[in-house]
Amino acid sequence: MPHFVPAWWDRFFVLDHSYSHTSLSIHLRKAGLHNADVASLSLALQSFLTSNVDPKLPLHIELDASENDLDDLSVARILQILQRNPGSTYLRSLKLYKNRVSDLTCAALASFLWNQTEACEEIHLSHNEIGHRGVAMLLAVLAMHPKEAYPRSVEHLDEAIPCWLRLEHNQATSIEHLLSALEKDPVRLRYCMAPRGETASCSVFRCSEASANKEETPHAHLYCITKQKENVELTEQPQLETMVLSIADAVVAGRFDLPQADPVERHVALPAPEDAVLCRKVQLHVDAEQGAGLEMTVHSYGYHVDKVEEQPGQDLEPGDVLLSVDGEALWGDLSEDELNEVFGREFADGATVLTAKADAVDGCHVWQPLGTDLCRAAPLIAALREDLGIMGNSFGVSAELDEEGAVWLRGPAGGQRGALAELPNLVRFYFPELRDRAWPSHQWVKANKLGENKNGRGSVSSAERVDPVEVYQDLTEWQSALRKQCKEDDDIFDEDLPVEPLEAPDEGPEIFEGETILPELDMSRPFKMLILVGFPGSGKSCVAARLAAHLGYDIVNQDTLGDRKACVQAAREALAECRRLVVDRCNCTRLQRRVWLELADDYEVGAACIWLDIPEEICGERVLQRFGHRTLPPEDKSLKVIDGFAQRFEPPMEAEGFVRWRVKDDGDLEEALAEYEELVKESEAGSLEAEVEETPSEAPSAPRKRRRLDAEAAAAGVPKADLHGRASRSSFLRDVRRQVEYYFSDRNLKKDWFFQDKITSEPEPGWLELQWIMSCPRIAQKHQAKEKDVLEALKSSVLSVKEADGCHWVARSQPLPPLEVERPESELLHNSVNQEEEHEDAEASKAQDEPKGSPEEADLAVQRLQQDADLEASQDEDDEELSADPYM
Repeated sequence: MPHFVPAWWDRFFVLDHSYSHTSLSIHLRKAGLHNADVASLSLALQSFLTSNVDPKLPLHIELDASENDLDDLSVARILQILQRNPGSTYLRSLKLYKNRVSDLTCAALASFLWNQTEACEEIHLSHNEIGHRGVAMLLAVLAMHPKEAYPRSVEHLDEAIPCWLRLEHNQATSIEHLLSALEKDPVRLRYCMAPRGETASCSVFRCSEASANKEETPHAHLYCITKQKENVELTEQPQLETMVLSIADAVVAGRFDLPQADPVERHVALPAPEDAVLCRKVQLHVDAEQGAGLEMTVHSYGYHVDKVEEQPGQDLEPGDVLLSVDGEALWGDLSEDELNEVFGREFADGATVLTAKADAVDGCHVWQPLGTDLCRAAPLIAALREDLGIMGNSFGVSAELDEEGAVWLRGPAGGQRGALAELPNLVRFYFPELRDRAWPSHQWVKANKLGENKNGRGSVSSAERVDPVEVYQDLTEWQSALRKQCKEDDDIFDEDLPVEPLEAPDEGPEIFEGETILPELDMSRPFKMLILVGFPGSGKSCVAARLAAHLGYDIVNQDTLGDRKACVQAAREALAECRRLVVDRCNCTRLQRRVWLELADDYEVGAACIWLDIPEEICGERVLQRFGHRTLPPEDKSLKVIDGFAQRFEPPMEAEGFVRWRVKDDGDLEEALAEYEELVKESEAGSLEAEVEETPSEAPSAPRKRRRLDAEAAAAGVPKADLHGRASRSSFLRDVRRQVEYYFSDRNLKKDWFFQDKITSEPEPGWLELQWIMSCPRIAQKHQAKEKDVLEALKSSVLSVKEADGCHWVARSQPLPPLEVERPESELLHNSVNQEEEHEDAEASKAQDEPKGSPEEADLAVQRLQQDADLEASQDEDDEELSADPYM
């Protein structure tokens, strides 16, 4: 196969190989795609398919590009790349809802489906601009398919399945008239409206109208197709019938009026900055006997001209500096030997040299246009900016991307030269269409050109050098930056940091298993700090960039700030000005996280944590893919730095003092961010509270209480908290999880003989049946939690949950602690039950005269009554300990 050239877009392509076929999933939903991205995406996809897919095997494709900003030409281009081999390429699923596609996309898709021999299972094109013609074209292809692929036959099923086609919220008004015309000859469409109900229900995998006879089964499911956009001009029935006849003739003839799918390449020529240094190209005159007649000395920007002889004469003067000769750079802090080698290799009569005034170019920034615009997917631009920061650090310079599409390099000349040489490889990794283009020339710009950045802070002057990261001979600069972070994090006695060495709690680290004791959620403080936790490559920087772009968060990132001290200082500045911030570091240990938690305490703000729990091997794959354009060797030793973080990793616990979300996939992340956003809004609304007046001076001084002023919050434009919203639900589930995990903690199980008996008994030794948890008073009465609530709450717990014999079971990972109390005797149990029941209400007293239940029920009653009282005192004691030690 051809040599594979990695691209940023490869992360969206997932291959699955089998002996019979290859499956390709393309996940681009909500990727922020614009039409300008399609050229890059198409070239990356084409290279990926050519290099990784065996053309001899059938290719099954699932494409989801929903909720983007793509038009017909962009979709046609993508479909054109996918249809590389019409005889063996099969589109299984296509989702393009919420874009800007119209009838032309339907024509391109109809052509694709007409030429593939197998059925497409699902097509989702709702919320677009599709009219009658596009709808009719797609339905005609399904009904008149040359291989009669629709409805599709499914192995091991006695009935066929229609294609699941969603076309609602488009511009096909009077859809009933169109369907009526399609039911007639020559199309003879059969369709099902895909009802949803108790008696009849359809889905992608079944049809309520299916039959053993394929010819009686509908061709397509048309779920909600009658819901079309309003204010669209109606089409008369005769016109629709005429259109259907012409479409049927065109389909049979294979005429689909495809759009021109070749993308328009975007060449952007930026004007040079006003303060660009004037450079000249001159030709050397070299005499065979007298030479060039130049006296020059070594300069950081090349050869400095000290004197020019009259013969043979040069278009140069003292004070000039030779920047390059015949395209070979002389600038960049080269040594005298390096300069002599380069200049001597190109030195000849007629050689072209680039020259400028030495005092004008000295200390300048380098301005490098990319040759393309930046109207691209937001995640791509965020990732590019992040990689530019990493690259700049590795060369000891600052590398920034401006809004016009140019990169600015600030720092020493040697670092600028190295970064400028690496920059084309990095940029072409993100924009594959630039690989075959000539790289634009750079300019030197006076140091005051860059001005202030978008945050309003002044830029670093040319005299301020960004210290490079420590470089290790066999590792990349990326590894070096992470090793530096590890080294700093190990320095726990750093006097400049708000942290002290910590020791394990008295009861040992097992107390953290299951987050057994969690602090109460304090909503009186506004949540201004989000701490990200995860291995390198887990996606922290993408989350941070998203929060910065959409919610205006300050990003505290060591790659851009240089070291941990700078990160702490940046966090202090943001909190001092009441700005929200996101801490984008690995934060792999409790000690590292306490740095930020103490800062939050200093400024009286709440802290939250999102743990990106991505497996180490997946992070490694992402890193190798991400740095494929650079020098990171794809060897095991290249990922040892990730393994180092994994070895020292301590999972974040809410007992540390923050609200925590655990994220394992994109769905978890979306839900976590939505819940976190609501939590932030609710907490900031709660901070608009007034202090109740203090009690009279003669009375003992009471703690001051705070109350929520909803009117004040509304006046400030802060929405009133929704008690049924995501944040409230998250808080409720957190409390339920906190309670269940307490039941499984060492502290409780040392004295809970009842649960110990249940856990060690058959039929599932080591597991506790969920019904016993549901019977606990705090779960059933205080929290009023249902079984589904408890199961949902335990999804983010370290406790294990399984289903067996129709029941749910819960277990902890650690062995049970020794029981420190004796199990009461059976007679005492019944006497205790009788005594407790004497104090019940009338209905309970009446029930006392009835026969007692089983010994297990008596055990449960006594245990729950005893535990309810003991638990109050025990948890109150725990809460007091928590205030003294945040890691309990």
